[in-house]
Amino acid sequence: MNNKYLPFNIILLVSILLLNSNAQDTTYVGLPEDAIARLGKGGINIMRFSPDGSHLTVGTDIGLWLYNVSNGEETALYPDQIGHIHAIDFSPDGKMIASGGSGNPAIQLWDIEKRTLLSELSFTKRRDSVNTIAFSEDGNTLIHLHNSGLITHWDVESNERLYDTEHIAPYTAAAFSSHRDNIVTGNRDGKIRFWHTKDVKKQVNEKRDLNLDEVFKNRLNDFKENVDREIWSVAFSPDGTTVATGSFDNSVRIWNTEDSKIKTTLKGHNEWILSVAFSRNGDVLASGDAEGIIKLWDITTEQELNTLKGHTSGICALTYSPDGKSLASGSYDGTIRFWNYNTGKLISNFTTDHKKWITQLAFTDEDTILTSASYNGTIDVWNLVTNRILTSYSRGKNHLSSVVKLSPDTVYIPMDSSTGSIFAFNPYNDGFRGSGKGGYGNIEIWNMQADELLSGPWQDMYNSGYTFAFSSDYNILAVLDKQQGIRAWNINTGQEAFLFPLNTYYSGRMQFSPDSKLLTLSSRSEERTYIWDVTSLQEITPPEMKETKALAISRDSKLIAAGYNDRIVLWDLTPNGMKKQSTIIDIKISQILEISPDKQILLTTKSNNMDMEHQIQLWDANNGTDLGTLMGHTEEITTLTFSINGKTLASGSRDGTILLWDWNKVVSNVKTNGMVNTGTDNSVLSPETTKYTSKVEEAKAVKMWLDTNSYDITKTGNSYTIKHPEGYGIISGQDGGTISIGNVTVRIHPDEILNIHVDGVGSATFKFDQTGNLYYFELNSNK
Repeated sequence: MNNKYLPFNIILLVSILLLNSNAQDTTYVGLPEDAIARLGKGGINIMRFSPDGSHLTVGTDIGLWLYNVSNGEETALYPDQIGHIHAIDFSPDGKMIASGGSGNPAIQLWDIEKRTLLSELSFTKRRDSVNTIAFSEDGNTLIHLHNSGLITHWDVESNERLYDTEHIAPYTAAAFSSHRDNIVTGNRDGKIRFWHTKDVKKQVNEKRDLNLDEVFKNRLNDFKENVDREIWSVAFSPDGTTVATGSFDNSVRIWNTEDSKIKTTLKGHNEWILSVAFSRNGDVLASGDAEGIIKLWDITTEQELNTLKGHTSGICALTYSPDGKSLASGSYDGTIRFWNYNTGKLISNFTTDHKKWITQLAFTDEDTILTSASYNGTIDVWNLVTNRILTSYSRGKNHLSSVVKLSPDTVYIPMDSSTGSIFAFNPYNDGFRGSGKGGYGNIEIWNMQADELLSGPWQDMYNSGYTFAFSSDYNILAVLDKQQGIRAWNINTGQEAFLFPLNTYYSGRMQFSPDSKLLTLSSRSEERTYIWDVTSLQEITPPEMKETKALAISRDSKLIAAGYNDRIVLWDLTPNGMKKQSTIIDIKISQILEISPDKQILLTTKSNNMDMEHQIQLWDANNGTDLGTLMGHTEEITTLTFSINGKTLASGSRDGTILLWDWNKVVSNVKTNGMVNTGTDNSVLSPETTKYTSKVEEAKAVKMWLDTNSYDITKTGNSYTIKHPEGYGIISGQDGGTISIGNVTVRIHPDEILNIHVDGVGSATFKFDQTGNLYYFELNSNK
């Protein structure tokens, strides 16, 4: 062992004792304006040890974390513009860290000793990103692989851009060799390629035709199996003669870089392989899967050495300590663990709070307690005085299920006990891939305080993918069942409260009004909307309230806001039913719609993945005035909730963090700008979207708007692409999915039919003719 390396096992023993006592409070670091705390550290994307093993750096969905291994002290390093960190490398002397990622148009160079930002290398627009980064062996040059495939070389001392290498082919995973002279990339097609980092030099901004043959060094064999071949992780061996890849077919493959052949295929995992890492001497390979299992493989004998268990969600990062004695693993479950990989024993649970994807939030106990649910069914109870987790709760048969619901007081937790789903989160950007594991399960209701499973008739239901809603008095649980519709029970007596049949399968958001008198069902995919009077057991949905994208009910249960793609319609709830109050147009609803406690402000969320913008939009509920945005999350905002006293707004995101906002300060800033109208004018606030005499006329208007505003929609093979000067998107025609850029949303339907919606203009269905041009296609016809 090199003498400059610290004895890592001794460091870890000390860290176990000192971790909690010396950890810094990072809750208030890098907060956006009007935010008072950030709970959680963001989902893990990458981890690296410093050359001497004294520090562990962790790149997350919100920034860079630097941990002192000897005492557990943590430092949050945030750039001026917060974003994902997907790429990390230490300088050879260990004094500097380079970091970068998506949503952040620069590479940051950090001084480790001073914990300060030395400089930034600005390179591109926000949509581009740093996917992989490496210092040269002498530390004078920084090599940077963009998500676009461009390789850039930087002078570290002057921060100047030296030159670029031509774009390489599309990839899903990439890694530098130890000498930084080659990059290996893996792709969705199951192929890997090698690229010289210095080949085909060109001056910045030089215009010449792209010739991949000039940079292309070698391509290894296709997988022969008819399986999902996408490569999600890739790693070079220390000597550069071997490459390991992890794929979605649950296999690890070892490739010989000299003869371009697969040396062996290692099988033993039951789920997708999300991360791979070679030991320091290259003799052992670690692989982590989507279910939280780590396996260690002997590269020489090609045999499994050990299986490491303890994580409850996918393994997103693996790295060996410099002395080669320990393995660090990072997981979507929020923890980083250190293992003795020779014995397979856990050395320490080094740190927590790096979870992914907050799905629900609920304030309790006079607003001093906040409960959060994560995508994997884990429940965390936060003390808002200390901003620390009091306890984490994970019960039931399935630790992978995202189908879980918090009761208003978070005492009761219903969850789906079916086999569940597994997830893989994009290592270079936001977004994820999920898959159901199959199998039906029953409904489990847990009393979290008593740690007891409640018995009742709900246990006799067997299905998968339930939707739950709790009444505000905690007594009634409503369940959306695929076969029967909505069933509800009194959880104290087990008696059925009501049954609302549905004639078709429905998947959406279900909620009780705060007074528990109404039950609503709406879908983000704009399916039919339902509103029931629970007292009379009658549906009271107004005929004109169809296909809403989101519904919100005021705290006093007297106002409903119905959100559509381009407008919000407000309805008064009266003893005689529902009365339309007003319409506010030109408001684009992304996912969430909420009403402030005083009913003066409407809150919507907006996500633009192309521009990495994820924000809370505020609107004057009386006149539709744009009141500004709250920004601080780096991925889609999935939930909003107000505290009981109305003083705090909590937002949860797929980035794994919760932001607490001082609502009084937010409103005060809005009022200072003179933007809130506290009047009670309930007239229609602005004209509706343009009316057309026919669908053909509307289709022409949509097509003309697309052409005028430089939106280009094309079809190549089985994929559809939408391009605009500000961004692009692509989706498979088999996915039945949606592309949204700017004011345009394109939804893929069967039989190659596109529904194109333009905010404020209209929507129509189209197909492509033989020359590749869009033409209006009338549904239910043979045109």
